Order: sequence, then C-alpha cells, then structure tokens
Amino acid sequence: MPLVLTGRFHPHLESALCDQIARAKRADPFAAVAIVVPSRTLLQRVQQLLAVDRSLALLNVHVLTFHQLALRIAAEGPAPVAPVRIVADLFFEHLTRHIVRNRLTGLTPLQHLADSAGTWTALWATLSDLVDGGVAAPEALRAVHEQYFGRDDGEWLRALFTVYAGVKEAARSLEVGTADDFARAVTPAVPSSIFLKQMREVIYYGVYDLTQAQLSLFEAVSHTVPVTIVFPLDDEPAFEFARRFFERHLQPMVGGSATITRVGLPICHSGSSGPGPVELVVRSAAGTDEELALVCRTILDLVETQGYRFDEIGVVARTLEPYAPQLKSVLDRHRIPFTTTLSRTLIHEPVCKVLVQLASLRMNDYYRTAVLDVIMSHRYRGASGDRDELKRRPDQWKIVLAILHITRGLDEWDRLRRVNDSGLDMEETPELAGRCERWNVAAEVIEQLRREVDHLITACEELPERGSITVMIEALAGLVDTTVQRPGEELSEDAGTIHERAVWAAIDAVLSELHELEPMGEELTWESFVSLLVRALERASVPVESGSHGGVAVLDAMAARGIPFKTLFVVGLNDKIFPRFIREDAFLRDRHRAVLDDTLGFKVDEKLDGYEEESLLFALLCQSAGRKLFLSFQRSDEQGRPLAPSPYLETAGRLLSVDQPPVEVSPRRLTERIRQRPFLRHFLPPDELIRWAALNGSGAVQLSEALGRDAKRLLHAMEVLAQIENEDSALTPFDGMTGLLQSHGNRIAGRGMAPTPLERYARCPFQYFSSDVLKLEPLAPPTRQAVDAAVLGTLAHAALRLCYGSLISSAWPLQPLADPALTALIHESVELAARECEERKPAGPYLLWELAKETVEVLMRAAIESDLNAFREDGYIPEVFEVEHEGVVPDVVSKDDVPLKVHLKVHGRVDRIDRRPDTQSVRIVDYKFKMGSTMTATDRQLLQAAVRGFRLQPPVYAHMAVEGGRIPHEVQFMFLAPGWSEPVTKVPFHMPARGSDQYSRLHDTMQILLDGILAGRFFMIPDAYCNMCDYRTACRLEHSPSWWRTYRSDEFKGLKGIRSLRVNDA
Repeated sequence: MPLVLTGRFHPHLESALCDQIARAKRADPFAAVAIVVPSRTLLQRVQQLLAVDRSLALLNVHVLTFHQLALRIAAEGPAPVAPVRIVADLFFEHLTRHIVRNRLTGLTPLQHLADSAGTWTALWATLSDLVDGGVAAPEALRAVHEQYFGRDDGEWLRALFTVYAGVKEAARSLEVGTADDFARAVTPAVPSSIFLKQMREVIYYGVYDLTQAQLSLFEAVSHTVPVTIVFPLDDEPAFEFARRFFERHLQPMVGGSATITRVGLPICHSGSSGPGPVELVVRSAAGTDEELALVCRTILDLVETQGYRFDEIGVVARTLEPYAPQLKSVLDRHRIPFTTTLSRTLIHEPVCKVLVQLASLRMNDYYRTAVLDVIMSHRYRGASGDRDELKRRPDQWKIVLAILHITRGLDEWDRLRRVNDSGLDMEETPELAGRCERWNVAAEVIEQLRREVDHLITACEELPERGSITVMIEALAGLVDTTVQRPGEELSEDAGTIHERAVWAAIDAVLSELHELEPMGEELTWESFVSLLVRALERASVPVESGSHGGVAVLDAMAARGIPFKTLFVVGLNDKIFPRFIREDAFLRDRHRAVLDDTLGFKVDEKLDGYEEESLLFALLCQSAGRKLFLSFQRSDEQGRPLAPSPYLETAGRLLSVDQPPVEVSPRRLTERIRQRPFLRHFLPPDELIRWAALNGSGAVQLSEALGRDAKRLLHAMEVLAQIENEDSALTPFDGMTGLLQSHGNRIAGRGMAPTPLERYARCPFQYFSSDVLKLEPLAPPTRQAVDAAVLGTLAHAALRLCYGSLISSAWPLQPLADPALTALIHESVELAARECEERKPAGPYLLWELAKETVEVLMRAAIESDLNAFREDGYIPEVFEVEHEGVVPDVVSKDDVPLKVHLKVHGRVDRIDRRPDTQSVRIVDYKFKMGSTMTATDRQLLQAAVRGFRLQPPVYAHMAVEGGRIPHEVQFMFLAPGWSEPVTKVPFHMPARGSDQYSRLHDTMQILLDGILAGRFFMIPDAYCNMCDYRTACRLEHSPSWWRTYRSDEFKGLKGIRSLRVNDA
C-alpha cells in the first residue's frame, strides 16, 4: 500500500526519510532501499544527510535521480533495453526545421515562419512540452477536427500537431529521443526488473512535479514494489502549485487505499528541540558587483566572528546567469571557497572565440582584425608548427598592415608578398601626416608575418564549399589540427591547463553532438555549418569551479530545492528576475493547453502557471534557512539606472512568521559603507582595504608594503591624484604642462613643421600632443556606409594631377582641347586615379564609389574650364604638381627662456604651382574638397582664419621657397564642392606687407603656437569638435576639476583668445 508523507523539507521530511530507511532496515540491515530524487544536488544532500548528519549506514541504499533509475532498468539483464538514443535539443530543432521546410504537406502556417535559429528553438520548445505531456498526435488532431479548440485556430493547430507527429515518427525511425522518451521506453520493463524486485522499498523524495513519462514510470514502479512518497507540502498559499499536482495526478494514482500522513516534529533528531525563529534581513545594493561583495563581507563576518563553517552557508539566485561575469572574481577576491552549479558558456572561452574566428575567416574575406587575432592567439600553431615568440611582433605587424592598407580580401593580402625583402621603410605619407615620420620594420618580422598569413590562408582555402555534416566536421577538425595547438600531457597540471582541457573536451562533445545530424542527409554550405557550430557552442558550457571541495554553496533556485542551510543569502530579488518574467507560448496558447490538460487528459501545463511555481520556489528557499535569511535586491544597475524590487520581499516575513524588517541600504561609496558599519573594514579584500586607507589618509603606503604591493607606485598615484583633484591650483604637468620635450623640439628644429600640425595645436594642444608627440592611433577607425570624404579628396587630387599633367604636355591652355578629347582625358584620369586609390585603401560600396567617380569628373571639368577662363585674365599656367617645398617664417623664433633655439621652419606638399610666363611670378594652388552645402566664413576669409589659427596653410605656403628660390606671389585655395552653388570656387590669399597690422597679428599667432609647442603646453581646449575627436577617451574633458583648472588658466585664455581676433581682409 503506497505511503505518502507530506510536510516541510526541513526538518520534517528529512527526519521522515531517515525514519523510513531505519524502519526498512530494522529487521534486515542488508535490505535494499532505493531513494529517487529529482536533481543531482538533492541526491548529494541525501547522501550527506544519511552518512554525515545522521551517521546511518548506506549499505545497499541506492540514491538515484529519475534518469539514473531509467538507465539502471535499461541496463539490466542479458539483453539490455536500449530502445532510444538520447540526443540534444539542437538535433530536434534541426529535425523540426527539416520537416517543416522539406517533407510534410499541410504545414502552410508554419512554412511562413522566418527561417531563423530562434524560430526553430521556440517551436521545438513547444513540441517538447507536448512530448513531456505524452500527447498522442492522432487524438490531438481529432480534437482539432471536432473543434475542441474552437474554430479560429484550427488550421494553425492542425499544422502544429502534424509537425509534432512528423518529429515523433522521424525520431522513432532514427531510434533517438529525449530523456522522457527514454523513460517511456523502459517503463514496460519495470515489472521484470531484477533491480526493483530486490528492493524492500522505493522512496520518492522531494518530488512536487513530474512529467507524464515520469508519472507513468512511477506508476509502474509502485505496482512492482512498495513505494513511499515524501512530498513537500504546506498550508501556505505558495504551495498551491505542489498541492494541485498532488491532488490531480498523485492522489488518483495511489488510490484511496494510500496512507497520507502529515509529518510534524522530527522523530530521529538528537539534541535540543530546535533553534528559535529565523532572523530575516532585507538589503539593497547598487549593481551586481556590490551585491556580491556585500554577501562576501557578511560571509566573512559569520565565519570569523560567529563560528560558521563555509559549507553551512548558501548563496542562491533564481538564475546565476546575471552573476556569471563577476561571481568567481568577487568570491576569489574575498578568499571565499565555493562550489557552484554555474557553468560558463563555451562560446565565451578564448579558445572557442579563436575557433569561430578561424572557421569564419574565409567567409569574412580574411578580415585583417580576425586574421591578427588568430595568429596572435597563444594557441596558434603557426607555419613552423610552434610559436617563435622572438619573431612575433604584433605591434609591428599592425603597423605594416595599416601602412599597406590591408583590410580584407586576397588581393589586398597579396600586397604583403610584394614588400621589399630589405624590410618596410615608410616615409611620412599623406595618410599618416603628422603622426609618423619614419617607421623601420625588419625584414625578418615581415617575413614571419607573411609566412603565418600564407599558412593560415592556405589552410582555410582548403575548406569545402558544401558537404554533409560529417564532411564539414572533418574539414574543421583538419583545420584545427593544422593551425591550433591543443594542451598536451606534457604541460603543467595547473588550474589553467585543467580548465583548458575541460574546454577542449566540451568542444569535442559539441562536434559529436553535431555529428548526430548526419542521418538527416542534409547538405550544408560552409556558412550554414559555421552558423550551426556557433549555436551549438552558445548552448554548451564548462563548469566555473571544478573539483570536489567544501565551501559556500552557490546555486540557482531549482538546484537549491530541498537543501538546508544554517544561513542563506537569496540574491537578485528584483522584479522580472525572481519571479522570472513569463509569457504565453506563441505557438500553443494557454487556452489550447487547458484543452489538452483538462479535456483530453494530457499533462500539458499552462505557461502562466509558472508564476505559481516561482512562488513555491521562493517559499522553499525561505524555509531552508536555519538561523539567518538575507534577502538582497539591486536598487540600481552599474550605470545607475533604477531597478524595481521583487514583490516576494513583502511575503518573506509571513512565510517565516516574523515581522517584516526595514530595508538596509548598502551605500555605493566605500567610505560611506565603512562609516555606516566600521567593522566591515576587517573583511575588506586587500586591494579595497588599501583603497580605503588611501581615501582616509591612514597608512595606505605602509599597508601596501606589508601586503607586498608596489608602495612607491601607490605613493606616486596618491600624489598625482591630489594634484588632479585640486580645482584651485594652476595647470599641472598632469594637465599637459610637460615643459620642453627635447626630442620633439629637435625634430621641429631639424625638419620644421607642416601647416596641419600647427592648425591642430591651435585647435587643441592636447590633440596635438596625442597625435604628433605621442603618435597615438585610434584603436578602431569608425565604420562608414558611405565613401569617406578623405578618400574622395585623395581621388580628386590624384585625378587632377594626372589630367593636368596630360593637358600641359599637349600645350594647354595655349591650345585648348576639343570637348570630346577633354571628356575622354578626364574619364581616363579618374579611372586611373581610382585604381590607385583602391590599391591603397578600401573605396567603399561599389555603387557609391561609381557615383563618386562621376562627381569627380564633373568637378574636374568645371575646374579646367575655370582655370582656362582665369588664364585668359591673369596668364597663369599650371606647371608643377604635388611637390615638397620648405621655407622659414621670418621673425618667428623661440624665446630666450627656451634652451633650444628654433626658427619656424615650415614644409609641406604643394598641390600645384602656377607660373606666369611674362613676369615669371609664381602662385601656389591648394585643392580643398568640400562635402558641405554652403561656404563658411573660414573658407571665405582666409586672412582672418589664419590669424585665428584655423587656416595656416596660406601663410605657411606664402613663405615657401619654390622654383629658383622665389617666394610665391599669391596662394590660392581652389574649393571643389559639389554641394555649393558654385562647385569650383577660388579664394586668393596675399601675404600682408611686413610691418602692417595684419602682418603683426599673423606673426603673433604663429609665435604663440611655436612658443606653446616648444614650452610643452599641451592642455585641452574643450569645444564642439570634441565629440568627433579620436582622442576623446584619453582626454579628461569630463573631469570637472581638470576642466575648471584649464578654463581659469592664463594659458587657456591666451591661446583661445586668438579665435576672437578680427582683421580686415581688404
């Protein structure tokens, strides 16, 4: 006769379990008893309860999970039952897609679904619920035909149940299934099971919900051997989910002859009558990291001052996924040992990232960043089969690829093979103007890069375009063997190596899982195979903490069911986290599930009933705390966005029969936390303790020395911080006041300056410092969907140079070209210039690039016509194109207080020099490509723009010695602006007469700029351009004390003051 024991897990049901085992073994100590539990964590708890806590003998006591019981029955006898091979959900998702897309008819509603991974995952989740509920497809289809589900959704449900029937039939023919299919298959073998027949009793412990297959197996077991059900049930409303399952499924199954006993006080518990009421504490923290740190500090307090053991403490969340990034680091930082059910997603492992990048290289056309990531990986095997670290220079490799403008594509990677064998000798180029003067990369470094890239590309090019899943897996395995080094047995047995081996074992398991798809006979492209591989890696996981040791138990709420703790921390009690946010199934609504359950008799639960299970889980957690229960929620995330607390916080007091306590707020700042609870400083990790001491000025340096940290660096950091945070002081060296930089000053004295760096200093000295002194480069250039304006400017410059060179050779403008010949020449020049640009850097989308070339052709025709008309008026003829010239700006020299004597030498690349034959006067012409719609005052008033430091090319060019040492008579800007009313606009600049007010102001501006550069004044000047600055992340623009020091300083006012100067351009 079945026996049913109900009550609370702790201590009632645990004591009842011990009593039941003792009673079964009282007459015969060798009597066999089986205990069946729903989870592995509860299995471990039962083993600890019997062997450790109660010191009971486990001789012939078998503790099994539901699945282990099915495996034990299947493995019995001379002919083991093996009717079903269990496969992963990915197999059934792929099978579902295969059936919907290729095989069955009558699936029109489903065939309209988007062909995405998420679609098939959601659809299989619905079908899996039907499998778990034991739904018979013919009966469901008949119910649809008889309109049990109503008229509106008949076609949809017919398609759903048809594909369900197809999946079941395909799985049956392939002899595969889920764990429930396996349990259903072994159920007929229960009456003949030798293992079960030798049992004195089978105890189902901690069960409050079962699938239909598990119910059927339980019913067969109960008809074979005596069964006791130890069922968690209480009078609380939170137990409604368990109560409904018991009344609807278990009670009818065991029948009226069953004995149902409500368990009260523990029977076989020695000692006192039990502890007093549980102490309830509710706390809030700001962000995940601080919430975990708050828990850790409290754990240390419990262990150090109250005599707790770590293994008596539990930390539980509804799901541990939000805590995955910080969990291990925070607990390790506080030196707290722990065990956990949390697993790290396999795709986040560095080896898996390299594996995915490796498999995707050919798909992504050998994108430069991905290629470098692979060959710089610590597990990359390399062309020689090992890693020669002396020749691997990733820093120089990046420089080489940037200078060669290699972004992606085999054609661009061919440029690497054409590099001179003597090494890469890169003079300053327009693309790197003001950032580098000369880079010298050794030939062996380039040769090593070339070998690695060739080895990698050769291996990837051997991958098949199409094939079966087996062909694809074998190809990937071959690629990995060629390019990736696995950890070998000879490597050290440290924690990192053990973890990496676990990762590789998980990768092999994923590939085996993919191999299960072979029976479907589907041919895949390499792209679809990689997508499938990524999905599989995203689902697989490796344990965060390996090894069997004691410590704080960190569990999710499902794993913590039935586990008692002396003190329990429940974290993450925020709305939509615990309870989780539940939606109705998009494919099978709750009203349809109710018909399947109530009318047709299949155990298919409604989705929104999940909220009742959430309440039950929270109640079980509250009841599992022995002395203290800490509930915590996040009042805000790491970015300060407010978060709502869980409604369960208001019910905890009622569940524990104690008064609801006020919420304790953990301050965000460390100093405020210590001020609120001074004893917490005894439980701070070393780094936080040093930080707290530094903030309070109480022996941080001495503490750092005692803990083995770098005390000198800490002292320096504290001194720097004191200066940086001081709003009242003048500009400091940490604001950019470096003083004379000898090497930079020598470079200026020797070679001079180009106008662009001078303009950059006038705009923002810190930007100049970052770009021209430190030569910093942006980590990643912004991606653009349109053709870059700089590329268009380069194209226009090159096309004009080629076209004017051909025109001058044909005696133009003295002999103008006929219109058809001119059109052909312009088109040819643009095409040739475009090919040059394409070889140096990506041009952009094809269509936009073609439109850009047409725009340049139109501008060139307008420029040639404008120059022809100007020749008839002033007689200037273009003569020389894109040449380097130098000069000296008179009277601009370093001051006496600067130890380096520097005259302002200038240099630059001149776009064009025109000469007038009759007077031999020369004119410098500079092209300016503009994308705006109107002409600005800076473009129109060149003298005023020069005085303000915005346009320094005109005065710099005006001092250059050109052919024969002549000084230009005029500097002219030719604006090429397709969006202006006049696409070609010429603006002349004449150097003011020496001694004039205009000359003096221009001289003063250039003197201020030279003095600032040589004196090392590289402070920031915030303005609207900061939003587009490449160096914004390195600038302290958002730091209020730095901003105020700069804004109040005389240096800032003096340099920014030149922007308001006014001169008369007439």
